[in-house]
Amino acid sequence: MIAKILLPALVAIGSVSGEWHALLDLISGQMKLTAPPSAQSATCTVSAGTTTINSQADATGLASCKTVKGSVLIGPLAGAAIDISGPSMITGDLKILDNRVLESFKSNDLTIVGGTFTMLNVTRLSSLSLPSLTKVKSLNWQTINALDTASIGPPGLTEAEDVIISDTFLSSLDGIDLTSVINMDINNNRRLVEFTTQLGNLSNRLNIQANGQDLVVSMPNLKWIANMTIANVSSISVPSLAAVNGSARFDSNSFQSFSAPNLTQTKSGDISFVGNAFLTNVSIPKLTLIGGGLLIANNSALEKINGFPLLKTIGGAVKMFGTFNE
Repeated sequence: MIAKILLPALVAIGSVSGEWHALLDLISGQMKLTAPPSAQSATCTVSAGTTTINSQADATGLASCKTVKGSVLIGPLAGAAIDISGPSMITGDLKILDNRVLESFKSNDLTIVGGTFTMLNVTRLSSLSLPSLTKVKSLNWQTINALDTASIGPPGLTEAEDVIISDTFLSSLDGIDLTSVINMDINNNRRLVEFTTQLGNLSNRLNIQANGQDLVVSMPNLKWIANMTIANVSSISVPSLAAVNGSARFDSNSFQSFSAPNLTQTKSGDISFVGNAFLTNVSIPKLTLIGGGLLIANNSALEKINGFPLLKTIGGAVKMFGTFNE
């Protein structure tokens, strides 16, 4: 009898509000009300593959989605400030391209970008706040002319396969705290004066060059790397580096001394020091094997080459150019 009286009313309420559903359990002769899953559990799917944000209203429209299934593009005229708080995951890419309007971009909840997080030609962005972001597949930031510091974490970005940071106004890479990557390219960031990373291994290529004139690079945990090119830095520390699978190149740096106290071999590539004008000392005391060649050239202050006491085998050519006393 109670069910007969309440059912029409509950159906009417549900049709109006859409917030509650009636569930009848006639087995025990009782009626039970259950709340629907939270709106935050929703997965938003876009049929075209990309959701374009052209205003803050568009961004706010994603607030009820926990997962955006697809990519998100911030339109070039979306506005000076965009906040996409709400979603914790974007399964595709997050893209800000050729934007000369955006000054502030934030998301309090975004944790994972399943594709590439790209910012390209974003000329007025001065505030980036992503306190929850920990994982992207790739990071590609190029030509960002006004951003001094990215506010990421803690703990910060800890997972990525590929990283490119090029031609930016960044003076710090704090918040990008990866332990393992495939490729990392940090170049032409003229205000970048310090880069400390917890990288333990890098499976393809590391390139650091043409950044701030006095850039100090510290990699205390790096043990294994495939290929590395270090140029235009004033200091580099790799105390744990044990093996280089490919080549290690040090060109046009301003450091006076280089030390790799635990490096034992390069399996297939070269070791080269070229055009380091202030270099006076190279010390790799445990190095026994260079799979490729050894090139030391045009280091005008280097008078002695005595930093390879255990070196026995060099697979390629040995080339040395300079005014050596010993």
